[in-house]
Amino acid sequence: MVRIFAHVIVLSVWVFVSAPIALAEKRVALVIGNSAYKHAAELENPKNDAADMAATLKSLGLTVIEGINLDKASLDRTIRDFSVALSGADVGVFFYAGHGLQVNGVNYLVPVDAELSTAVALEFEMVRLDLIQRIMEAEAKTNILFLDACRNNPLSRNLARAMGTRSAAIGKGLAAAESGVGTLISYSTQPGNVALDGAGRNSPYTGPLIKALAQPGEDLISILTTVRNAVLVATADKQIPWENHALRSRFYFTPAALASVQTPAASAAGPSVADAERAWSAAKDSGDAMVFESFLRRFGDSFYADLAKSRLADINRKASAPSAGLERAIVEANSAIELAPRSAIAYRNRGVAYAGKKDYRRAVADFATAIELDPKYSNAYFARGNAYVEIKDNERALADFDSASTLEPKWPGPYINRGNVHHEKLDYARAIADYSKAIELNPKSASTLTNRGNSYRSKKDFDLAIADYTKALEFDSKYGGALRGRGLAHTDKKEFETAIKDFDTAIGLEPQLVATYLHRGWANEQKKDIDKAAADYTKAIELDPKNTYAPEALKRIGRSAP
Repeated sequence: MVRIFAHVIVLSVWVFVSAPIALAEKRVALVIGNSAYKHAAELENPKNDAADMAATLKSLGLTVIEGINLDKASLDRTIRDFSVALSGADVGVFFYAGHGLQVNGVNYLVPVDAELSTAVALEFEMVRLDLIQRIMEAEAKTNILFLDACRNNPLSRNLARAMGTRSAAIGKGLAAAESGVGTLISYSTQPGNVALDGAGRNSPYTGPLIKALAQPGEDLISILTTVRNAVLVATADKQIPWENHALRSRFYFTPAALASVQTPAASAAGPSVADAERAWSAAKDSGDAMVFESFLRRFGDSFYADLAKSRLADINRKASAPSAGLERAIVEANSAIELAPRSAIAYRNRGVAYAGKKDYRRAVADFATAIELDPKYSNAYFARGNAYVEIKDNERALADFDSASTLEPKWPGPYINRGNVHHEKLDYARAIADYSKAIELNPKSASTLTNRGNSYRSKKDFDLAIADYTKALEFDSKYGGALRGRGLAHTDKKEFETAIKDFDTAIGLEPQLVATYLHRGWANEQKKDIDKAAADYTKAIELDPKNTYAPEALKRIGRSAP
């Protein structure tokens, strides 16, 4: 992705930090399953759902507090234990299966002894879900709530009779709840709808969820997509799991998302494109050089190797670059602030210098001061948005890019960077909309056209992607990124001859770029032109003897590495 930076001092390159999970993380879960209701028919699944979920989370290394068939006193006590255990936690997880209901948009969990025969029972017999969410968000950086509590609840009829004319406030299922930054809430069905009970051991939602959580290398959003599809099939499209989240980065339950992905050496048939892509998704946004070194050792020169090498070189370059210029900029900004304490420009300039030093906390503070002094200072919003991206606060970044684009609607920069955030969040439709607006403002931007082409390609709209790459090359015929993108789109369409022509041109422009030889080699391999494929893989080894993809590819086609 191409990133446009604020004027004066360039911030560090576009990096979304979402490194593989550190093994030392403290992860705590509370798992509740209420089946044996005293004033309503027993539910078959929740006790099984909770027991199986607790076992799964324990196998994934979480500390689990478990409760089955809890009355109000026991539920309160268990929540207190959970709050204590959460102290200092990196990740908090809450799973609840049983009855729940909403009143005036507030969600409540129902203990097994609840009767709900009076209006005041709402406060004394129930547990507010937002209480648990607040406790979690006060303690842990990342919080995940799984709610299988949208079943048809006969106790709500008791409460409706007790509330009389106010009973209209009681809604079906659970209400949509806002998630704080770093929180994901997953519902077994859409807010306001009722979920189905399962005929087997587990509910239609929890059964697939438990199975999907155990799959290594999958991030949480991918897991929930898998669960949603399984529930749709099981319920004939009657139940649609739903989630609301403001996660800062991809989240993995498997303790080592990158390590769990099959390495090239682990398969006699060579690494699959899916393996390399999944490993790159886990590693690509890290700011840690060791992550990219590990990726290159495991996947050598997969299609993503040149990107990994570029990130690694950039990290190393920044680590060794002299900071004298940035220090001087800070000194000059301090002098300007001393002379003019209400100078928004001076605070903004100092913030950009701090961002260049990767001191994003001070950078954000200075940008905030600049905005406070001049609420219409679009460049300060833009610079702060870039800083928020660097510290993984993408939601605040999006808000700042929104403000910048509102204040300066004819400036392409905020749309491009907002598009980059949406693309990294896999929200390709919004990314395309933002890139389209930027292209409308600057129709001849080859880089923005290529960005949009990448989003179209990710959406598998290959023809639209090819059209964007082609248009980009009209404005910059030597833009290797557009050539490689178009070649890969033709490869996706199995138009290998056309793809090879694009890779040929790209190699003519950038003859030292290993990945292009790998792309062309793979296309030649698919064409069954083994001699040419072997030549490409051999050239890749010549350019980078340490890569592992090319030797495995040669082995796959029956040739020996040089």
